Amino acid sequence: MQFTIPIFSNKTKTSNTSNIKMNEYLNIADTLVNKISWKPLYKRGTSFQNYKLVEVNNDRIEFTVSLQSTIFYLSFAIVGLLIVIFVLLGIAEGNRPLGFLGGLLFLSFGISGLKSSEMKIVLDREVCALWTGNKDPKRLLKPQKIKGYRSLKRLHSIQLIKKRVESSSRDQGEFTCYEINLIMSHGKRVNVLNHASKNSIKTQAKAISNLFNVPLWDASDIYSN
Repeated sequence: MQFTIPIFSNKTKTSNTSNIKMNEYLNIADTLVNKISWKPLYKRGTSFQNYKLVEVNNDRIEFTVSLQSTIFYLSFAIVGLLIVIFVLLGIAEGNRPLGFLGGLLFLSFGISGLKSSEMKIVLDREVCALWTGNKDPKRLLKPQKIKGYRSLKRLHSIQLIKKRVESSSRDQGEFTCYEINLIMSHGKRVNVLNHASKNSIKTQAKAISNLFNVPLWDASDIYSN
C-alpha cells in the first residue's frame, strides 16, 4: 500500500519516453528495449523514500520500510486516536459525529499503513525469486504461495523510470517520482519500488542489477508520462 504526500510541484512538460527511441537514448543494442513499455507500471508513489536498502549477504538484498514512512503513518494514527478521544470526552467542539468519523479515518489510515510497513521486499539470487514478508521459500514445499512471490529465472534487465504523480492534495499539483521495474525475457514487467528520492532509488536499482548480474536500463533523467 503506497500513498502520496506533496513536497513540490513539477508542471514543466519536457520530452518523454514516448517520443524518442529508447535504444538510442540508452545507447544499447538490445531489441527488447523498444518492445517493452516505458510508461509507468504503477501510477502512484511517495514523495519521500519509503524503503531502504539492506544488503543481507552476497545472495540476498531486502528493502525494509524507512523511518520516514513509519513516522508518517504513526503520526496519522496518533492524530486520529486523539481526535476520537477528544470527541468521546466531549472536549472537541463542532460537529461531533463528523469529527468522530474523521478521527476514525485518520486512525484506520495510520494503522493500515503501519501494518503494511511490516512487509519487507526480498530479492534472493540463490532462490532466484522476489517475495514480500518474513517467510523463507527455502523452508517451504510450495514457495509460490508466499505473498508477492515471483520467480526471477527469466529476469532480463532492470528498468528505472521517472514519472509524474498527482499528489493527494489537489492544490499541490504533482511531484516527480521514480519507479523500479523488473523486466522479464518475454517483456513482462514487475514493479518493485516507487518513491521520489532519485539518488536512493538509483542506488537501489543498481543493487538489484548487480545481485542478478543483469543490465540496468536507467531512464531516470527523462519523464515517462
